[in-house]
Amino acid sequence: MHEFMERLHARDRILLVGDSRQHEAVEAGRPFAQLQEAGMRTMRLEEIVRQKDPELKQAVEQLARGQVGTAIEGLDRQGRVHEVKGREERISAIAREYAKSPERTLVVSPDNLSRTEINQCIHAELQSGGRVSKEEHAVQTLVPRQEMTGADRSWAQQYQVDDILRYSRGSRETGIEKGEYTRVKGIDAQNNRLTVLRVDGSVTAYDPRRQMGVSVYREQEKAFSVGDRIQFTAPNHELRIANRELATVENIAPDGTMRLKLDNGRTLDYEPQHHPHLDHAYAIAWLRQG
Repeated sequence: MHEFMERLHARDRILLVGDSRQHEAVEAGRPFAQLQEAGMRTMRLEEIVRQKDPELKQAVEQLARGQVGTAIEGLDRQGRVHEVKGREERISAIAREYAKSPERTLVVSPDNLSRTEINQCIHAELQSGGRVSKEEHAVQTLVPRQEMTGADRSWAQQYQVDDILRYSRGSRETGIEKGEYTRVKGIDAQNNRLTVLRVDGSVTAYDPRRQMGVSVYREQEKAFSVGDRIQFTAPNHELRIANRELATVENIAPDGTMRLKLDNGRTLDYEPQHHPHLDHAYAIAWLRQG
């Protein structure tokens, strides 16, 4: 952000949009809030218009003021809060409620582990009800190692053997090209060197401080069926896919190619092995770090 601001010219104009009270960036730094604290001229939206129900609107206003306990107590009195104490019972209850009305239900999970469990349980519940085919197709997907920060990615000791790396920037020094994938084969923590296996079979070793734009993944097999709701977990410009874009599986060919109906109405023949950034879309994770 500092570099961006330094590049502005005298007649340039920028507009920053956000909410400093919502989740802050996972990486270090809070520039939007700091700019406001330093005196940046700020316009505020104060009136809540999304909630039409007066009782729900009151709860949202209380949450916006930080009165969390009061808001939850009010929702509880209205019969909107339901507690299921056992973990397995809770996940099963969520799956059953989702299956009653998939189009009108949103499931939010506090972490990726429980989100995965909820997705699997909802998938099975929809299969039992006939909404999703019972024939499953295993797909090797890539799951981000979200615990790794930008600083972590500069140090070899933070990586694990068999991590999959994707590079959003190329490097003349390492010879690695933009968009390339590699697999970690060796870690030299003492000298801060990573050894990676490239798609062409060659091996490259480099100091991770010298390679920018690296995303770190681990492989995970997931099962998909016709009728499943899916989401993309990384963009693909060639396929015109946006990150977190949603779709429904209409068909799965013997070779694994999926016929997808995107929510924008477009139909896509999708080959997971060429873009293994795929997940179920029944539950979303609402992560908070700090």
